[in-house]
Amino acid sequence: MRLIKIQSFCLISIFLASCGVSSPTDRKKFSEDTQREKQKFLETKDPISLKTIESSALNGEPFQRSYALVELASIGRKTGTLPASSKAVLLTCLDSDVPVVRREATIAISDLPGGFPEAIPKLIDVVSKYPDSDAASFATRSLKNMKAKEALTVLRKSLNSTYEKVRYEAKQAIDEIESNEKSKL
Repeated sequence: MRLIKIQSFCLISIFLASCGVSSPTDRKKFSEDTQREKQKFLETKDPISLKTIESSALNGEPFQRSYALVELASIGRKTGTLPASSKAVLLTCLDSDVPVVRREATIAISDLPGGFPEAIPKLIDVVSKYPDSDAASFATRSLKNMKAKEALTVLRKSLNSTYEKVRYEAKQAIDEIESNEKSKL
């Protein structure tokens, strides 16, 4: 019985390693290093620190990529905007094959004060391609915050999503955008 448990543990460890899942110690070190880079950028505007975070968002295992996106979102909230290079990273991550990376990119965009209108077409794509996902939910919230009337068609389709959170956000977005359009008349 003990041999079976050891073999199972080894197989699980090999599987996780092949999927790019690092150890808890590695994740903790990466998180601390990334937080230090963020602090350095916020305090000194050191471009190398920002490039380090951006590079992590584009490369590496899913945990590293998603955590780097969380830190970019934090920078955006604290500074009120993001540099063009960071916005380009967010746009690239919206096309990721990794769901958690897409989700964190949509969250980062939804957290940006003042919005990110250049992201509207990509956010519409996320809602269209992944209608039953957290990424679609946050993309829908971003479209609402930016009052993106060009998204109304995809938002109406999202009312049929199997994911309740997407349906809720789509309804909120449609109401907000239509109200905004009526107030312009």
